[in-house]
Amino acid sequence: MLCTVITEPVNEKMAPTAMVNAMFKKCDKMGLMEPVCEQFVSENVKDIFTQIRRGIPTETVCELLRFCDD
Repeated sequence: MLCTVITEPVNEKMAPTAMVNAMFKKCDKMGLMEPVCEQFVSENVKDIFTQIRRGIPTETVCELLRFCDD
């Protein structure tokens, strides 16, 4: 779920810095989960970015990277 929430504002046409900034802005609104969110983005931003740049929908990215529960 965290992956889906963080990646919902991003798309393949965004510049790399804009994409990262959008994900961190979502973290800013997570309250107590903010540190966990920031760590998640920091550790996975490259993989998320690569998949989104390939045109894969964000929901599918989270599934492919095994960040969503079955």
